[in-house]
Amino acid sequence: MALTFPTLISVYLLPFLAVVAAIHLIHLLRHQRVRWAAMDFLLESKRKNQTSVRLKQLLLLMLRLFAIAAIAFLLAGPILQNTWSRWLGGSKVHHVILIDDSGSMGDQQTDMSAFERGQRVIRSILELSTSSKNEQSITLLPFSAAVDGSSPEILREASNKKTPQQWAQVVDELNPTATGSTPFEAIEAIEKIVEPAKDESMILYVLSDFRTAQWQEGGALIQQLDRLAENGVQLELIQCVDEPHDNLAITELAPLPGPQVTGVALRMRVQVTNFGNSTARNIPVQLTQRSNLPSEPQDPISLGAIRLEKIEPGQAVSGFFDVVFQDSGNQIVSAQIADDSLALDNQRWAVVDVADAVPVLIIDDGGEDESLFLRLALAPSPQVTTGAQVQVERSVFLRDAVLDRYHAIFLINIANLDQIETERLEQYVRDGGGLFFFMGPQTDRAAVNQQLYRDGEGLFPLPLKSPATLLADRAEQAPALTVDAEHPIFARIFGGTLNNWLQAIDVTRYYAVDPTWDASEDPAVSVLARLRNGAPWIVEKKLGRGNVLAMLSTAAPRWHNWGLADPSFVLWALDTLVYLGEPKTRSHSRESGETLRAEVSTDSFRPLVRFTTPPDPQGGRVQSAQVAAKVTGPDPAERTAVFGKTLIPGVYEVRRSRLNGDIVATCVAFNPPASERDLQVVGEGQMRALLGDTPFQYRNANALLVAEQSEAGFPLGEQWWFFMLLAAVLIFEQWIAHQASYHRSGTPRGLEAR
Repeated sequence: MALTFPTLISVYLLPFLAVVAAIHLIHLLRHQRVRWAAMDFLLESKRKNQTSVRLKQLLLLMLRLFAIAAIAFLLAGPILQNTWSRWLGGSKVHHVILIDDSGSMGDQQTDMSAFERGQRVIRSILELSTSSKNEQSITLLPFSAAVDGSSPEILREASNKKTPQQWAQVVDELNPTATGSTPFEAIEAIEKIVEPAKDESMILYVLSDFRTAQWQEGGALIQQLDRLAENGVQLELIQCVDEPHDNLAITELAPLPGPQVTGVALRMRVQVTNFGNSTARNIPVQLTQRSNLPSEPQDPISLGAIRLEKIEPGQAVSGFFDVVFQDSGNQIVSAQIADDSLALDNQRWAVVDVADAVPVLIIDDGGEDESLFLRLALAPSPQVTTGAQVQVERSVFLRDAVLDRYHAIFLINIANLDQIETERLEQYVRDGGGLFFFMGPQTDRAAVNQQLYRDGEGLFPLPLKSPATLLADRAEQAPALTVDAEHPIFARIFGGTLNNWLQAIDVTRYYAVDPTWDASEDPAVSVLARLRNGAPWIVEKKLGRGNVLAMLSTAAPRWHNWGLADPSFVLWALDTLVYLGEPKTRSHSRESGETLRAEVSTDSFRPLVRFTTPPDPQGGRVQSAQVAAKVTGPDPAERTAVFGKTLIPGVYEVRRSRLNGDIVATCVAFNPPASERDLQVVGEGQMRALLGDTPFQYRNANALLVAEQSEAGFPLGEQWWFFMLLAAVLIFEQWIAHQASYHRSGTPRGLEAR
């Protein structure tokens, strides 16, 4: 083990070891030869025991020399070479450092995070390489830079080009991100950028928290490391966390299906998941709402808090709350729990696009009376707010109208639709629209089968035959209907309730279906309600992102009595409207680290788009950037403005300017990545099982971190074992000295004989 001496003046004490040897030799030279019979006897005895005596003298001399040397060493303050110095040895070394800057590296441990611990390790490597006499070069690459395809922060730079203070400044400028970077991209980038030279040894340091989710299924990653090891690269895996920590994360915040309009309560759900190993109890979730945009910050409005009583390890628990929005436009709702080891996932955002009313289109070719019953169910009066704004039109309206603006479309008693109208309705449904067919006396069976059903390829879910009468069951008095009570359009009124509304419904006429049709043959089609004779009455078909429902009776109570005696039809109509419009209001969760883009049509908007970020968690600053939209497709009028990666979780603002100067502002929420929530780590034993025969070193950052005054080692004077060894040597020296010296007896033997 190598030694360094910060106090060289004390090393000069070592020549005094010669004094011990000189005293020993002088002692030997004092002997004189004198002829004496008694002395001859002693000399003969000496010759017999000479070897034993000289060995004792030599051992005594060595022990005294060691004691003097040990005292000199203590005064000189020698430093034992540690792991760092062994790494930095050799003629020419290239240190390639990969640091994980993903969200989970914010895992807080006592007074510092995992990322800060990794920074300290990097500073130690750089400081020691700077002071090394051998040629040392450095490459430094954060994981996120590898994912972006960015160049390394440092690439093959000689370590002596910067002072330790300059290197420390470079490392301090590194910051963790809120992205879900993985080691695979970083190591892949290093393989492309850096190749080991013939005259140098290369050490690859991977500083990470080695999360279980990233490594247990990392087959390609393991192959990368194995390939590097075969090329002579020394692998150093440095664990930056001491142990797995418990973590609670808000994993969902979204509105439930319902009208997102002003003045109507919207129910929302917040979900908290326990990624730790212990049960969490009494977790308060703080809720806030604001209608302002990030560029116009205002104080949020508190919605109070909900309390989750208990969350078992690995379980998720949901809480529900209602919020009433007073203003239309983008409304921002946020949820937050108390800080724990990872603060990144303790807050979540949702953007709700609130309208003054939900536009609903009713196409009625049979007269006002057919649609009146449904229209009154959806929007009874201005005094009763349901959120629906009903518009009644003829089928010709479908040819030129902008259908995408409607929450749902109801077709009542339609005789015929031409090809253009049919194609526009199909596209509307495929894009996420909801469509409902009601039959009636004007329904043309042949037109429905040929244009709308088209052997299962069209909008309509089943082939019609002809109107039929449902015969009364006077013997068994079975109910006219059986429904799927778990389906959203029936769950509230018929699922688990004690009312007799379903038994009160009576159906007299309906459209029969082709007897050869079987709903089980098409996975996109399902029967939601059947008559007592087994005939389908309400059928659903999923098409693209939208849904199509068909009731094989009239909307008004002509072929049935539903809605005449109880409010179940009104509730059913409102729930059906919510269900049909759910794809349009469905919240799509986006994660920080994804790219933010804005589509711009130069027919309506100017090509410049302004993006505004959420406040920086560290400085609270809001950054804004103006980006020119570029042509990305065959149509030069359709352009895309690319902001880039969203490095900060929160709500981003996108501002587009119309040609007349009006500003259209929208908000997009980017929440923390799901991959960073689970803080379970791969230990050394698990890592060796994963990597198999691949040679590597697995080290803990705590064992590598040393104070600046340690100078890449441990002072010998601070080692308890050295003092124990010195004490043992001194005790042994005294015992040997006693054994090797002459001791006169207290009573002469002659006197004893007397």
